[in-house]
Amino acid sequence: MTWYAASILIAIRPQQEPMLPIPVYENVILVEADSVDKAMETATLIAEAEVKLDDTITVDNKPAQRLFAGIRKVVTIQNPEGITAEQSGPTMGTEVTYSLFEVASEEDLEKLANGDAVTVTYVE
Repeated sequence: MTWYAASILIAIRPQQEPMLPIPVYENVILVEADSVDKAMETATLIAEAEVKLDDTITVDNKPAQRLFAGIRKVVTIQNPEGITAEQSGPTMGTEVTYSLFEVASEEDLEKLANGDAVTVTYVE
């Protein structure tokens, strides 16, 4: 079996009225499976169960709900050189997931690194 990191997208929506922008959390979970397709299936089941757990969420003191928006990506995790995930599972230093995106300038890169708001182009 192989270990995968699945990026689950959870949207927050008020129950009474639409809200823009829509808050979206990306939760990365570990899944052990025989294939990418099986990992995607398992991650979907976990996410669907997760959004049903908490019905007390609010936005601006108004009832809201968490909605499973989808799986953004599933990647095979990468253990440090010389240690295979199949032998030992995830370990210290394991790369769980990655994202590739582009920024328009060095200034935007600095903003991104500082956690400031910046526009990015998501590539992968």
